[in-house]
Amino acid sequence: EYAEASVRHIFGDAVGDPDADAILTALRQSRDGLDRTSIRDLFSRNRTASAIHRALGTLQKQNLARMVGREETGGHPREVWVATSLSSKANTL
Repeated sequence: EYAEASVRHIFGDAVGDPDADAILTALRQSRDGLDRTSIRDLFSRNRTASAIHRALGTLQKQNLARMVGREETGGHPREVWVATSLSSKANTL
């Protein structure tokens, strides 16, 4: 626990993946969360769907982000993601 607390103190919530870190920053700045289209647009459409999927999976695995909504659209479902609160992350350690 001491080592984890030390790493968090030094590096904050950075996960070491530039895409995941960029998404996390944007999610924290968004009051209502972001859908995958908005997340793709963060990178000026220069990331593949699989790269975004991987980055979101990293954030979800580390309990830093979660999907809060999934809406069928007739095509790809619309997913909405939000950053998790720091207190909910602390409860998982």
